[in-house]
Amino acid sequence: MVLRDIGHDGSLAAPDPTSSWVIPLKLLDRARFLADLRLAHFTDVRWDQLLGSATVDYRSMMGDHPVVSTNTMSSSRNNLEPDSLYLIDREHGPHLLRPFLIGRPCPRCRNWSIFHVDQVPRSGAVLKSLDHSHTLPDAAVGASLSAVGLL
Repeated sequence: MVLRDIGHDGSLAAPDPTSSWVIPLKLLDRARFLADLRLAHFTDVRWDQLLGSATVDYRSMMGDHPVVSTNTMSSSRNNLEPDSLYLIDREHGPHLLRPFLIGRPCPRCRNWSIFHVDQVPRSGAVLKSLDHSHTLPDAAVGASLSAVGLL
């Protein structure tokens, strides 16, 4: 990308179609909406049947500090999973990221990490950490991948 590709308002101008930057710039431009969403790790979900409301404790996954404070929100949905990653949209609606992204402690370094599916051999899936590339075999993720139509 060269300076002429960036407009005065920060938008990307149409790059030279022969440039090797065309596909990465398109991907970046189309993923721009993700900056408006919050990534949250739901640590606890308590459903109150009488009130028809869930109380959710979550950690906002932003910044690079390993200690993240816990926040609380309420939701009218009764299908929220504790210990799962969600995207929170502008209307505060949660969207489950499992099996695409999975948060859990890494067995190799013991740090809490976010994993994505890296390989799917016959024995199950192999997850790979986004931040330090450690891998983790997980036989149970295969069923989740099948449920969302990826296997």
